[in-house]
Amino acid sequence: MNRCKKTEQLSTGNRPTQREESLKTKESTLKKALAFIAFIFLLTAIPVQALSMGGPGGWWPKSWPKEMETLRKNAWTWSHGRVHEGNAWGSYDIAFKTREEFEAAWPYILKLHGKGVPVTLLRGPHVRVWKTHPAKSQTAGVRIMFSTKVDKKPPPKLKLEKTDFSATGGVFATECTVRGIELVVDGKIVDLNRIHLPAAAQIIDKRFPERQCK
Repeated sequence: MNRCKKTEQLSTGNRPTQREESLKTKESTLKKALAFIAFIFLLTAIPVQALSMGGPGGWWPKSWPKEMETLRKNAWTWSHGRVHEGNAWGSYDIAFKTREEFEAAWPYILKLHGKGVPVTLLRGPHVRVWKTHPAKSQTAGVRIMFSTKVDKKPPPKLKLEKTDFSATGGVFATECTVRGIELVVDGKIVDLNRIHLPAAAQIIDKRFPERQCK
């Protein structure tokens, strides 16, 4: 009789407690959630031709104004290309922390503006410089939209360059055509009352889409 009780006590002692079962359930749920997030990320990363992909650093051509060099560390390079069509397009998103920093850079960004290139005014979180987790877009800055011709053949193995403005290696663009400049206005850092806009440029104002719908 005593031996049976002892065996029962040992068997009960080996069973997980309610707290242990709860922790295991939470751990299992977390693993499933992380696996799902990884799966979604994989889906968004695979179809390069159709979806946007980006990374830290402004990898625009070295031939662009040297005064823009200091902006590379506050920028992200995005690719939105349809490589299978022989064309690729993307954007250089540049965020600014102070009004002085933006106003010092703006004249040199305008040097990239060519004939027929529109300037679009935006408001809200459109500058995709993701330095935080979770990712958070910025509300003051510039997006330089560009296109470049690409060969439909698989690209050759590229040597990634290491720089002080990006934690990951990358490749500087050798040639690209600026197709548009998007100015994300917050009224504090980017204030339209304090800067010059190209007189001959087509200005597209998308800051207040709710007014355009009326």
